[in-house]
Amino acid sequence: MLGTLTNNSATQTVPAEVQQFLERMLEDARIAPDNVELRGTMLGELAARLQQQLILDLLDKMPETKFDEFEKLMEGNPSSERILAFLRLAVPNHADVVAHSLMNFKDNFVAGATA
Repeated sequence: MLGTLTNNSATQTVPAEVQQFLERMLEDARIAPDNVELRGTMLGELAARLQQQLILDLLDKMPETKFDEFEKLMEGNPSSERILAFLRLAVPNHADVVAHSLMNFKDNFVAGATA
């Protein structure tokens, strides 16, 4: 299962470090399903939500000068991975934005799960 998370209807490849991040997040939230399939589904759904959040946060920081180029990219119905690759190049401080996004995602998840 390393590197591959099962989502309800599809299988998506997730880098090992992202999978580890999500697993630690579940542990911090004290969510530890014994059922391997349930755990895989949860991790897959979390990975999809994290990816969406990263895209939104990077879009928020993308310079206006890149909007036309991004719009053209979107006309081709790109994959999420292609969108993220574009945003990594288009956002000057993308690593900082991603780090901040990851921490906010984790903090919000853990706070919601332990409330």
